[in-house]
Amino acid sequence: MNLKLIYYEIFSFKDINMGKITRKFTTKHNADEMKNWISVKLLSNELVRQIATKTEWQGNSLYLESSIGNGFIHLRDYEIEVDITLNMFGAMMSRTIEDTLENEFKKIEQKEK
Repeated sequence: MNLKLIYYEIFSFKDINMGKITRKFTTKHNADEMKNWISVKLLSNELVRQIATKTEWQGNSLYLESSIGNGFIHLRDYEIEVDITLNMFGAMMSRTIEDTLENEFKKIEQKEK
C-alpha cells in the first residue's frame, strides 16, 4: 500500500467533520429585514470575511462555505437558525464562532428602524 496515500487519507483534515453548530435565535424582524441586515452587516464582519470562501443566498437561506466547515443560516420571520458542520480546525474555533454569531445576531435587536 502506498504510504503517501495512507498519510493523505489520515491527515486530510479538511474533509473530516468534527463538530456542528446548531443554534436558533429569535428576533423581532421578518426574514426580509434580517436578510438585508445579514448581507450588509454580518458578511462584513472581520472573522466572517477571513474564513468564508463562498456565500450564496438560496431563497431565505444563506449557504456558507469556508476552510473550517460549511452550512446554512436559515431565515424565517422572527427566527434565525444556524446549521454549520465544522471540520477539525473549525471545531477548535467553535466557541469563537458561536460567540461571534450570538453577538452579531444580538445587534439585529439593537438596530434602529
